[in-house]
Order: sequence, then C-alpha cells, then structure tokens
Amino acid sequence: MLSSQVMLRAAINKWHEYIFMMHFNMVITFSVTLRFIVILVLQVVGVMQVAAAGLSQNIQLNPAEKAWLADHKEIVLASTSDFYPFEFFDDKGSYRGVSMDYFALIEKRLGFRFKIVPSVDRDKSLAQIRSKDVDMMVLTSTEGEGYDGYMLFTQPHITMPGVIIGKQEYKTLDKLKGKKLAVVSGTQWEDFISNSFEHVQSVPVPDMASGLELVSLNKVDALLSDMATSSYYIHREGMTDIHIVGSVEKDLEIRLAIRKDWPELKHIMEKALKSISADEKKTITRQWIHLKQPTLLLDPTFWMIAFAVLMIILLMIMSILIWNYTLKKQVLQRTQSLSIELQRRQKAESELQSTHADLIKSHRELKQTQLHLIHAEKMESVGLLAAGVAHEVKNPLAVIMLGMDYVASVLSDKDVDTTALQDMNDAVSRADSVINSLLDFSREETLNRSASDLNKVIDDSLYLVKHELAHNNIDIVKVLDESILEVLLDTNKIQQVFVNLFMNATQAMKTGGTIKISTFQTKIDAKDHIQILSKNVLYVGQHVVIAEVSDDGPGVDDKQLQKLFDPFYTTKPIGEGTGLGLSIARNIVDLHDGAIEVKNLDTGGLLFNIILPTIEG
Repeated sequence: MLSSQVMLRAAINKWHEYIFMMHFNMVITFSVTLRFIVILVLQVVGVMQVAAAGLSQNIQLNPAEKAWLADHKEIVLASTSDFYPFEFFDDKGSYRGVSMDYFALIEKRLGFRFKIVPSVDRDKSLAQIRSKDVDMMVLTSTEGEGYDGYMLFTQPHITMPGVIIGKQEYKTLDKLKGKKLAVVSGTQWEDFISNSFEHVQSVPVPDMASGLELVSLNKVDALLSDMATSSYYIHREGMTDIHIVGSVEKDLEIRLAIRKDWPELKHIMEKALKSISADEKKTITRQWIHLKQPTLLLDPTFWMIAFAVLMIILLMIMSILIWNYTLKKQVLQRTQSLSIELQRRQKAESELQSTHADLIKSHRELKQTQLHLIHAEKMESVGLLAAGVAHEVKNPLAVIMLGMDYVASVLSDKDVDTTALQDMNDAVSRADSVINSLLDFSREETLNRSASDLNKVIDDSLYLVKHELAHNNIDIVKVLDESILEVLLDTNKIQQVFVNLFMNATQAMKTGGTIKISTFQTKIDAKDHIQILSKNVLYVGQHVVIAEVSDDGPGVDDKQLQKLFDPFYTTKPIGEGTGLGLSIARNIVDLHDGAIEVKNLDTGGLLFNIILPTIEG
C-alpha cells in the first residue's frame, strides 16, 4: 500500500516539475535582462554618491579658524557611560557609539584629536565645562535650556523621532488615555508627558532596560522614548514581543555644547559636522541603530530604480499570467484525479495504523493486568506464610512469657539485679507485637460498616493518641469540612488507619512538629487522579470524601515512596518498626472500596490522601 502511494506522489511531482521547467525557461530570460538594468543603474548612482561624499569632506576654514586650530591640537571632551547608543564605554573601557564615529571623522579631517574624559553623570560634565576643565560635551536639546550663560551650542547634528514602544498598536499618545506609560526619569520625555498629556498615567523608570522589561511583562502598556535608543535596546536585549507601535510629535535633538569663551571652536565644529555626508551618517546610524524595517524602502534611489523597470515587469507578468492560466487548468484536472486516488489510499493506511495502535494498547493493558495478578498472588503467598509463622511462634512465645512472669515473681523478694530479665521482657513484648502485626496482615477481615461521619472518626482517633502527641510536642491543625456526606465505615478499622498515620508522623518528627488534617468532598474528574495503590476501581464522576494527613518531617526518598505500602518495608531503624502498619492500613482502605496514596510535599514532610466513596456515590 505504501509503495503505491509513493508512486502516486512521484507521478504528481513529475507533472509539477514539468510545468515548473516551462515557467523557468520563460522567466530566466526576463531575470537576466532585469539584473543587467538594475546593476547599470546602481553603478551610476554609486558613482554619484562617491562624488558627493568626496565633496562633503572639504572643510573651508577661514584664516582665524585655522590659526586657532593650530594653537589647540587637543580638545577635551566629557562623555557619559550610559547614553546608549550615542555614547558609552564598553566592557574594555573604550569610548563607543554614534558620537564616537562622528568625532573620529572630524579628527581625521581637521588634524587634531579629542581627549575623552569619562564622567560619572551629566551634572558633573556641566560643572567641568563651567570650570573650563573640559571643552565640549554632547547634549540633548532640552538639556541646553538654562545653560547658555556658560555654553555655546551647535545646530542639531542628530535628530531622532519620538516613538511609542509596546505590544499592541497605539498610533498616538491620545490612544493611551488612562493607560500606564513608562518614561525614563530625568529625560525630556518625562517633562513632555507631565506638561502635555495629563490623561496618561506616567510610570518613571530608572533606565530603558527596566522600562522595556515592564512592557514585556505587561506591567505597563507602553514606553515612550526616541527611535534610536528604543531600537538599540530592543536589539541588544533580544526582545521579539515588543515593537515600535506609534509616534509622537516631538523629536530628540543631539547637539554639541562648547565652553562659551571658545566661539571659534563652535564655528569649526559646525563646519566639521556639515562636512559629514548623508551617506556617512546613514552608515554610522545603521551600525548602531537596528530598525525593524527594510531600509531599502526608505531610500529614494530604490524607488527611482523600481519605477524604471516597473513597466517591463508588468508586461512580463501579464504574459506569464495568461500562459499560466492555461497550464493551470491542465494541471488542476490531472492533479484532481491523482489526489482522489491518493486520499483513498491514505484513508486505508490511516485505518490500518489505527488498528495497529489499538492492538498495541490492548497488549500493554494485558501485560499490566498480568503484573497486577502476579503481585496479588505474591502478596497472598506472603500472607499465608506470615499467618503460618505467626501461629507456630505465638504458642511457644506464650509459654516463654508465662515462664518469665514466674521467674520475675520468684526474684521479686530477693535483692538481685533484674536488668537482664527486663531486657528479656522487652524483647518478648517486641516479638509478640510483631506476631500480632503478622496476624493482622494475614487475617481475612470482615467489616461491620455503618453510615458514619468521617470527621468524628478523625476526632476519636486523635483522642486515642493525645498523650503520645503531647509527650512528643506535636501540634494538631484541623481543617474539617462539616458539610461532607456520610461514608459507610467500620469505625474501629478506620481509626486504626488514622492512628497508624498519626504515630508514623510523630516518630518522623523527633524534635516536635505539626500534623495537619483536612477533609473535603469532591468528584473524581480523571482516571489518573488516584494512584494505582488499590485493587478497587474509583471511576470518573464518582463522589468521594478525601482526608488529607500531612506532617512537616523530613519526608522520604522518591524511590522509596511507593514501597511504603509493601509488607515488611520500613524506613525506620532496625527494631523500631515491622513494616506492616501501612500495608494493613491500605488493606483496610481497600476493604472500604477506597484508596490511599502518598507523596512528598515541596516544603518537606509526607502527605497521605485517604479516598472513600460517599453513600450517595
């Protein structure tokens, strides 16, 4: 069947390959011609751009400016470390960014060098200019207001539009009415929002990275900044879920601030900045600013080229479409017939796979049932063996106990050391306890069940062990649902289960602790809700009452967890347990058509769940 499907697919692929080759031979000629036209136009444009760039590098200085420049071969420039991507210091301490690339071009063209002085913050740089310790710094437009008493400013050499960053579209700030908008503290954007957009809830953040994180975590609706800074941080942090979603009618303007007693430097720097061509600026910008839009679409040259070849493309497309329509009809007819046959065979294959999956599932279930039967037979054999051993040992043990009582009575009137006799009594009592546990484990139980309140059974069980709990500093926390339905219980047997759990928890908490008991009523909503610990079947939709018993002890290793209900398995030291208590408890719960499960708590300790069906089912 599979080979026939492969043949059908191969036939369809051959037909499509034939049609493709006919398309390809027709289009290849058009493609070669188009490439020739595009390359020719790009070469012409490139020559024009190179010529323009060469002209822009000529800086015309007057004699006074040349003389001043000759006397000042080094200009001290104050720079900050966190004005990304315009100026910052990398991990190696090197001055980087858009401004650095501008200054590198200016140094080359004017023949002097900038001495970079790192500054802790913007205020320190302003103070250094006032004191004439530095000569120049980079400032935004708003930062220049109020400083004209001791600084001169060039025209903006970098202008970046203000943008809105978010996950959903907010074309303007008016769309953010009542929304949370993050702004970096101390920037022009904070003043802009507070002065002009009171309907927007401004959320100050210490830096761009923090603001973008709040947007990504949906703790704010958007972030306001400039396009360059936003694009740089989004690219650096690798954020794919947030984008530029709107714009504002305000730009970020970057200019140079120069000490006021050096107007010559201001004129020289303005001429130097003007000498940097548009293409040079674009190259620098692309290195640091990663906009998620094709820059080619913003280039006028592209549209000039596109318009030149548009008519040729349209004519070629029209001819291809007409020819393609004719071929499409032929392909459709052939493909339909082949597809019908392929669908038929795929359906048959799917049915075969479904049958195979059902067989595998049935085999797996049969194997699981076989394992359960083998385990049940083993447990039955263990029970019979335990019963036989217990009966054979109990009678001689009773004779020993009577003999020891006689010896104790004889020695009671004599002044002798009875320590050894007491140790023998303790050992015999221990053996008798083990024998009784074996008999409980192997005995066929007959329940005397009646409608009972599980909460009362729990309270009665706690009363039986209250002295032991108090002696070991155990606190009890009860959260019992008084509205739970009644359950058919043999109260004495169920009390035995809870007493065993309480005593095990007490022994696990050597220095005291807390046992928490809670009850509630629920409905089983999934088959895997109950672990496979019981021979009973608790079905989906059945109403049950669950009692939870937890402690804050150390818990047990996960590998040992499901062995706790196995006969003779114990985590206690040798001589402190028989390993039958939990096995007997599980048998009792099984006889009540319920189940018991156990797990480790994340906070430490064990949690036992006792699940019992309600009378109403």
